[in-house]
Amino acid sequence: MRLTIPSEDDKTRSRWPIHPLWALLSSVDWEAHGGPLSKRFTAARSPNDDKLFQMACSVILADMPRTFDALDATYTKDQWETLAKQVGSAPSRIVTSVMADLMNGMHVGGKLGELNEAFFKYNFMDQWNRSMHIESTKHAVEFLREHSENSRGNTGATGKDGTLRSRRFLQELGLTDADVVFNKAGEPVLNDKTERAIVQYVEEAMAHPDAGSNPMWMNDQRFALLSQMKRFTFAHAKYILDRGIKEVKDGNIFPLLPVMIAMPWMMAADGMKNTLRGSEGYQAKDMLDLITHSAERAGLAGRGQFGVDAAEAAGRGGNAVEALGGPSVEMFGNISRAAHDGKALDAMLDYIPGSALVRD
Repeated sequence: MRLTIPSEDDKTRSRWPIHPLWALLSSVDWEAHGGPLSKRFTAARSPNDDKLFQMACSVILADMPRTFDALDATYTKDQWETLAKQVGSAPSRIVTSVMADLMNGMHVGGKLGELNEAFFKYNFMDQWNRSMHIESTKHAVEFLREHSENSRGNTGATGKDGTLRSRRFLQELGLTDADVVFNKAGEPVLNDKTERAIVQYVEEAMAHPDAGSNPMWMNDQRFALLSQMKRFTFAHAKYILDRGIKEVKDGNIFPLLPVMIAMPWMMAADGMKNTLRGSEGYQAKDMLDLITHSAERAGLAGRGQFGVDAAEAAGRGGNAVEALGGPSVEMFGNISRAAHDGKALDAMLDYIPGSALVRD
């Protein structure tokens, strides 16, 4: 018996790819007699923001050698990774296609799936993804600690309706302050409700695209090529922008501040990218144009970015329909026009990562 992923193109069930969940379940030694599952883990209060940033960077760099299975087998997980794996807020290396599935919006099997998984493994995206989920798990625990203490002490800010904001935050995660318990050592005592709350916090903080944030048509795998990257725009709009606007309406402006910080962050990222590529990058006409471009790059236009892209493409003499369709449609359009001029191969080579360095 095994759990597989059905294929409409292949009616022979024995050839259907194994589902990642089955790979996870079959890896468990069901015959061994171990101790009871732990509901506690050793933890400490989070340090300040500067230290957290340094820790995040160091965790990412430290995780890079774990690309290689021999090194990963000797790695000793810290308490935060142990917790994240226990509650399910961080992907497990047993299910190796987590990052590929997240980026594609669907499970890709066969040789293409193996290449896809290897790509995200050896460009360190899998490791980065795991590190960010573990870091978010730390923040989730401290979030529960802070707001449960505020709720018990009836302290902290209130909303426009007079409701204690910390109490509302816990309710949105399906909790009350009585559900969040820490022992004398400062360790959280986990239960089903707090585990679900931690996972919910991490997935929303990471802006995971899912069936809830996607428009209905994006959940159809036949539109995966069109919806692939657009799903992240909708997730960012729902979990980041919509959340920030909701809090502002309740008198809490703080959640929008990190969104605004994303503008200079994207400017710095673009500058680094242009330096590495040896290109001039986007040439702003004036300061307003630079600010507008930075806001778009930071995703502040939300779902309206699709319309902005189409309008800008039409304004510079491009194809608004291709811009609305996204990078995949633009790529096919560029290759088609190049084929008309007898340069289809050159156009296809341009889309291979690193081709500019080789061809120049």
